Amino acid sequence: MMTYNLILKGIEKMDFPRKITRRPEDLIRRLCRQNPTERLGNLKNGINDIKKHRWLNGFNWEGLKARNLPSPLRRELSGPIDHSYFDKYPPEKGVPPDELSGWDKDF
Repeated sequence: MMTYNLILKGIEKMDFPRKITRRPEDLIRRLCRQNPTERLGNLKNGINDIKKHRWLNGFNWEGLKARNLPSPLRRELSGPIDHSYFDKYPPEKGVPPDELSGWDKDF
């Protein structure tokens, strides 16, 4: 219910955590306006309004388009099957139940 009530109040009434600075907060608020005609990216200049937002200043849009940006996350792996960054779960016991939802009838 708390999430539902926050949605009803709108993005303007939401308090952001202190670690989110003013520029990303402004971008989020402008992207999430309740009225679609007021949302950033849906105005006269379209997506260029998003690209020119101060928080994205200096972002390499051409590199994104060419898909050659380096990943901001660098993980040291011990090999191609290193799964040390994934959560560990105990093995499941028993046989899974049969699929009875009927979702595959259309195929």
